[in-house]
Amino acid sequence: ILSMQFRDSSIDNLPILYGGSVTPANAKELISVQGVNGFLIGGASLNINSFISIVRIVEKN
Repeated sequence: ILSMQFRDSSIDNLPILYGGSVTPANAKELISVQGVNGFLIGGASLNINSFISIVRIVEKN
């Protein structure tokens, strides 16, 4: 979608951050989606154990 909106070839290397609901239970599946380069973590960041779990999952993938 972005490449159709912006004809510039630099869009090909643009990192995409997923900003939906990220939890330790769905982080592995979400980070595996082609084109997703990271997360904007909201509510899960309020619980340090959840946040650390998500970070570790992303590091492994």
